[in-house]
Amino acid sequence: MFSLVVFVFQPIFAQQQLRIGTDIPLLYGIAYKYSPEKGIGGGLKAGILTEPHNSIILAAMEAFGTKSVIVDIVREGFKMGIVLDGNASWHWNKNYVGANLIYINLSAGEAPLDVIDGNYDLDLEYSPILTSLLGQETMQINLHSCLMQVGVHYGRRIPLKDKLELQLEFGISKNIDSTNNFSSDFPYPLTIYNAIDEDLQEAYRKYAIIPTLGVYLVYNI
Repeated sequence: MFSLVVFVFQPIFAQQQLRIGTDIPLLYGIAYKYSPEKGIGGGLKAGILTEPHNSIILAAMEAFGTKSVIVDIVREGFKMGIVLDGNASWHWNKNYVGANLIYINLSAGEAPLDVIDGNYDLDLEYSPILTSLLGQETMQINLHSCLMQVGVHYGRRIPLKDKLELQLEFGISKNIDSTNNFSSDFPYPLTIYNAIDEDLQEAYRKYAIIPTLGVYLVYNI
């Protein structure tokens, strides 16, 4: 009976993989993947978005046409993010091609007040006095963004020794939705937040197009 169970389930477990590596310029991460020799597979990936990846993405967005004010706000406002990637793929002859749904949570950071003041008519002529009275933390605007991306990818499996292999992936994703939240201890006008939110959403929707090169060391369970 035990031999029968092993015989039935061994092919399933033989196609499960643990992966560690990077998607340049999106994340450093770990992943679980189901990779049959031929057929439908899939997996989950979790990682962090930090330097130098975020600077590369911002440079690409700026090259595509993102307003410099938005690039400055994002560059100063976010230093790290959490990335979750769910994917499905078709496998054949050590190749695979598939689709991704990617969630990016950009951790809350301090938006640059001088940039906001110069572009959104935020009258901060009195800010030195208020800052000295209330403190910098009270005047600061905190920004938090969440992005949803859809993408496609192609990958190649390269066997190494024992249960190890190398996987190379080429992919691209595009933004389909985003939400931005603002907070401050100072009562700034809501119109300022709305204006920044509209510009951020437009920039993400038009220019958050992220090509990636994935390099993963894989252990076949």
